[in-house]
Amino acid sequence: MSWIRQRAIRWLTMTNFSNRSLAFYLTLLVMAGLSSSAIAGSAHSALKVDATLVWGSKDVAKDKKLAPATKELQTKLRKNLKWEHYYRINKSSLQLADLKPHRTRMSKECILEVKRLSETEVNVKLIGEGKIVVNRRHSLAKDNSVVLGGPGKHKDAWFVVLQFN
Repeated sequence: MSWIRQRAIRWLTMTNFSNRSLAFYLTLLVMAGLSSSAIAGSAHSALKVDATLVWGSKDVAKDKKLAPATKELQTKLRKNLKWEHYYRINKSSLQLADLKPHRTRMSKECILEVKRLSETEVNVKLIGEGKIVVNRRHSLAKDNSVVLGGPGKHKDAWFVVLQFN
C-alpha cells in the first residue's frame, strides 16, 4: 500500500496546481477502493472446525492403545451406523479465517481438506491413500456437524466427524 502512496505523492507533485485537486481526489478514491476490498475480503468471522478420525468395528480392538470414542460421539454414530465399537484415532482442529483450503493429516493414510465457500457453506474433501474418497459441500445453516467416511479393509469402517463452531 505504501508504494501506491508514494506514486500518488509523486504524481501530485509533478502535476500543475489546477490538476492537483483532481489528482488528489482521484488518489483518495483509488485508495478507498483498495482498502474497502481488503475489508470486504476479511468480513468472514473465523470458523473453528474440530475433526475426529474414528474407526468403527464389530469386534473389540486388539490394540489396547486405542481409546474408545466419547460416549456422546458413540451415541451419535450408533443412531445411523451399524458398528458396535468406535475408537478415536486422532483429533485435530482447524481455523478457517479465509476462503483458502486448509489441510490437516488425520492419519498416515487420511488427509482432511476443508475450504470455506461462504459464511454458511464449506467444502470438505477426504483423501484416503492419495485418492479423493469424499468431496462434499456442507451447509452450516442446516447442521453444525457432519460425519463422512468410507469402508475399511477388514469388514470395518472409518469416519471423520466434523464439528463446526
